[in-house]
Amino acid sequence: MYVLDIIPLSPTAPSVPLSYRSRTKFPAGTLINVPLRKKIVPGLVIGSIPVHEAKSALKAATFSLSKSSPEELGKLPPAYLAAAQDIATYHATTLGAVLSSLLVPVLTEEMLFQFSKKRTSSSTPNPRNTIERIEAPLLSRRAVYEKYVEKKSSKNGTTLLVVPTLVEMNEWAILLKKYAPLLISGKLSGKRREEAITRACGARDRLVIVTPAFSWIPIPQLERIIIDRVSAGSYTFPKRPYIDLCHALAALAFARNIPLVYGDYPLPLEYRIDPIKPLVEKAGTIEIRDVRTDTGDRKNESKKSHGPWKAIPDDVRKDIKSTLTKEGRVVVLAVRHGYSPTVVCRDCGTTVTDEYGRILSFVIEGTKRLFRSVDGATIEAAHTRCKVCDSWNLLPLGVGVDRVEEELRMAFPDSPLVSLTQEALSKASFKKVRTSLDVPGTIVVGTEGMLPWLSPEMPFDLGVIASADSLLALPFWRARERFVRIGLMLAERATRTIVATRHPEDAALLALISPTTTGFWKEETEMRKILHYPPFGTLIVFQVEATATQLTHARAVIRDACEAFLPIELPPRQISPTIWRGVSVLQLQGGMWPDVKLSERLSRLPPSIRVHIDSETLW
Repeated sequence: MYVLDIIPLSPTAPSVPLSYRSRTKFPAGTLINVPLRKKIVPGLVIGSIPVHEAKSALKAATFSLSKSSPEELGKLPPAYLAAAQDIATYHATTLGAVLSSLLVPVLTEEMLFQFSKKRTSSSTPNPRNTIERIEAPLLSRRAVYEKYVEKKSSKNGTTLLVVPTLVEMNEWAILLKKYAPLLISGKLSGKRREEAITRACGARDRLVIVTPAFSWIPIPQLERIIIDRVSAGSYTFPKRPYIDLCHALAALAFARNIPLVYGDYPLPLEYRIDPIKPLVEKAGTIEIRDVRTDTGDRKNESKKSHGPWKAIPDDVRKDIKSTLTKEGRVVVLAVRHGYSPTVVCRDCGTTVTDEYGRILSFVIEGTKRLFRSVDGATIEAAHTRCKVCDSWNLLPLGVGVDRVEEELRMAFPDSPLVSLTQEALSKASFKKVRTSLDVPGTIVVGTEGMLPWLSPEMPFDLGVIASADSLLALPFWRARERFVRIGLMLAERATRTIVATRHPEDAALLALISPTTTGFWKEETEMRKILHYPPFGTLIVFQVEATATQLTHARAVIRDACEAFLPIELPPRQISPTIWRGVSVLQLQGGMWPDVKLSERLSRLPPSIRVHIDSETLW
């Protein structure tokens, strides 16, 4: 009789291994069937010891082990096990949590066959792992990807292209349609998805395109992994253990000895070969439009009034009008949904917040004008007064999508206007959206989430960024790099792009008009080096939502787990009458992470403490 330590591969399984009794000894890495909550699920054996060696522990236990007569399903290839362990160490989590996140979505009978005794090896005999970086506009990346697909070392070789969103899968399916790619995503029904995974495991397709959740499909003759638009936030899983798929795929490529390709424009700083060098390619024509003359705040201007402030300045409206007159298409990008992202008191300058300190934005819902927090938890009538001086004189600031739409509808009432906000896109059909964008004389308005829906093969005649300053002011340590990427993505999708700003001298703005000669990347690199931000350090962010007493205890637990390392504790924020959000940040210098011992201690933190590695935002 043996005691098996098993990681159940099920979304409902705990993140820690479970123990089972078995008459058969199974070596580590074996896949077997085990009972879990009245169901039979696959499980991975990570340890096996005779019962007599665990006798003292079994006697002290307050529970009895489940009896099982497991059926062997196969064995996890050593490459997958090694990659999963690397991922678990990097993300300060358990092996079971990693395998459950990456394997459960693709677990089928065919996948278990791939892991059977007859096909236990998924790595190539000769190491050929290389990392290539393609920093170019989308259509230029397509040309490079086509060469990769056509350059195969075996007859049945497959290239795996991982894309961040479903809409980008549709786009790449069109761009690479001559290869008849196999598409796998969560949009497929259960049966169709299983059939697609089975087909992928059969190595019959030259090109397989998947979304992040399905990127660990065990394709036997995998020739190369391509991760496109590596900067996309959807590569980080939104649920525990918050795996960064780019890191996970890099670990898998290394373990399987196959080439890995990163593609983006521009690549994130930590992925660039030489972070300080300017870009090689330029996308589109970009013009920086200084809008300070519209507000009369230049030092050499007279103090006469220039009229009310406008989200779309008058000179930019002239360009829009000229384009529409010629039946051209216009796309306008704003920072976020809502009318104005921020509201301040004209009398005392205080930013309007709710009782818990959340900033309120000004929105229009139907005929109602409201103040609303970003998460929608707080909604107040627009006649709210300043909580500091009790003034009614409140001023909406910033450029939201609703405000831009309102001004454009008033200025160009005869032009069709398409709103591509996150809410609208979540229910949209790819074909219907593309059809609506092709109408001559159309104005399209949206946030950065609309950019993948716009095709570089059919560029707009004019692109406008109406809120450059708001984008640069976002509370992310990657905000400036992110702004440059958004600007260049829009420039790929418009023949001519105008960026409205009050700070035309900012290095991030100059990087848009002169991407091949700019000093922006050197400036950004030196700043991160001084602050020990990635890639020159690691930020481990701990987040807790609890009562004040529970938060105090949780922070003590975090400090104990960090031992010699001292995390920085940010002031807690009250998010409800009884609940507070606390954040602790552990900043490590370059080369210190992953630390195996520290990672192991952090992986034992309770589930109420969320652990993020290099999180873009602290809150």
